[in-house]
Amino acid sequence: MPQRAAIIGGGDIGAGWAARFLLMGWDVAVCAPGAEDRVSAVIDNARRALPSLSDVAMPVEGHLTFHADMTEALQGADWIQECLSEPSDRKRELFQKLQAGSSPDTIMGASSGDDGISALQDGAARPGQILVVRAVEPVYLLPLVELGSSAANPPAVVARAAAILTSLGMRPLPIGAKMDGPITDRLLYAILREARRIVDDGQVTANQVNDTIRYGVGLNFAQSGLIKTDKNMDVSADRAGFFAQFEHSAENASASDHPNRDAADRSRDDTLVTLLRGLKARDVGAGQLLNAHDKRMDRLPLTLDDVADLSQPVTTLHRAVPLDWTDYNGHMTEARYLHAFGEATDRLMALVGCDMDYVASGVSFFTAETHIRHVDEVHAGTRIHVVSQVLLGQGKKMHLFHRMYDADRLLATGEHMLIHVSLTTRKACMPDDRVAVPLGRLAQAHADLPWPEGAGRAVGRK
Repeated sequence: MPQRAAIIGGGDIGAGWAARFLLMGWDVAVCAPGAEDRVSAVIDNARRALPSLSDVAMPVEGHLTFHADMTEALQGADWIQECLSEPSDRKRELFQKLQAGSSPDTIMGASSGDDGISALQDGAARPGQILVVRAVEPVYLLPLVELGSSAANPPAVVARAAAILTSLGMRPLPIGAKMDGPITDRLLYAILREARRIVDDGQVTANQVNDTIRYGVGLNFAQSGLIKTDKNMDVSADRAGFFAQFEHSAENASASDHPNRDAADRSRDDTLVTLLRGLKARDVGAGQLLNAHDKRMDRLPLTLDDVADLSQPVTTLHRAVPLDWTDYNGHMTEARYLHAFGEATDRLMALVGCDMDYVASGVSFFTAETHIRHVDEVHAGTRIHVVSQVLLGQGKKMHLFHRMYDADRLLATGEHMLIHVSLTTRKACMPDDRVAVPLGRLAQAHADLPWPEGAGRAVGRK
């Protein structure tokens, strides 16, 4: 049974939390009267962007409901996330109401706690279940979340909250009760003050400060953090406009009704996805976190013994199509079809023993010939899966036929002939039993399958 999150508040922060939980398989109840359209728009953006960070299939999306009555939204909640702009005394009263309508085992997160966590816990019937859980916008894409606790919080509660946040693909950052306000805001305001000082003194222009970040140290921050560098952050080209905009965003103000807001958010998401996927390819910073999360979510077989039915084509890829895999026509680029089939080939190679240890021993397979048929369009966000059939697995040759699907809709096929080679001589050679035996086993299991339509076909000829 899916876990259930209750989100109190429907601004960008609340909507982002709803999207993060929902897309990671939780049922989500949102209590934010009048904010249904904005929450739905943010969730739509998340559906488009978040799957692009993953190279494996994400969980089945949870069930979303909206509630005008808070007590109704709290029913059965495993996690309650408060996301309202209220002073501490009002939030204290709110958490007392939340505790009255929920289980003692429910984790309660406050999206802000500028007066310290103790101000929220004072007077609570169960102070130990209240934590400060403050994420960075957009919550559904950026992984950092400050997890504030005090001596009133049992270590087991803090550990369980951290484990849940990690399961959502986030990076919980433990913060003690001594911290005066969120780290993110404190650092941003400090950088703002210095940027404003050197601009006001005429030492630099706003554009110079901005360019220092965009084209220099800002590119390092994402992988190495601030301490290892010696410059600071960004200022908009229009100085006055920047400071107003910065202060607005730093206070987590509600979304504006600007007609281009959603388009601007999508443009921002595209950029973030590209940056994060680049870090992921290098396995550094946030990219390392994303790779670790992929490994936790990966359900594809790792060995032939993990395959339920060897007599059928084996599933070798299951993922969503990332934003950066599409072209000017709005569908997946030709190169990415090969990319996807290449990933499927790599997975099948690993299944038959040609894994990284085998390659490190000095032998591998090289692709000698490829034929791809583009059967139907594929768009960003499409959940694709590839099933692979071994047509030949004998001697130096491995002949594969991949089929790419969206559910039952055939999207493309890829036929590949691979030759086993020595990485020392760079010439064809026979595989040893580490690969020859399992490859022969799979080829024999597939021997009675029908010959695939399109296999062996020349370009443009049926």
